[in-house]
Amino acid sequence: MWRLPRNSLPLRMNIQRRGMPLDTRCPVCMRLDEDGGHCFLKCKFVKHGWLDLQLEPVRQKLLPKASAWEVIQEILNLKKDECLKTVILLWRWWDVRNKLNKGERGLSRDGFMADVLRLMGELGHKEKQMLERPANVQQK
Repeated sequence: MWRLPRNSLPLRMNIQRRGMPLDTRCPVCMRLDEDGGHCFLKCKFVKHGWLDLQLEPVRQKLLPKASAWEVIQEILNLKKDECLKTVILLWRWWDVRNKLNKGERGLSRDGFMADVLRLMGELGHKEKQMLERPANVQQK
């Protein structure tokens, strides 16, 4: 999330802009040039993740943003659960994209969705434990 608005992710368009000649097409769909907007919001495969996780309204809010900074600001202004789910979706999608970029096998559509939901559940459980801990300490 920190690297996205600083345009420092090794997306193919960023790499080419830094002087390395390479095919700039998305390593996932192989259709369009890979920049941040395509990778995280427009690639036909990532769109399925947004839909499956019921985050399509969030994606629609992000699409017209003029910069990655605006996208990040919009994400951080979402309700807590939507923000968390969006951040996890983007993080996990980056991992899937990197595996596919290296020629490895990525997660299936169902596996991707299950992984995001599992991580959300784990974080929610950890948060609950942290909130309960002070109460437990006071009771002793």
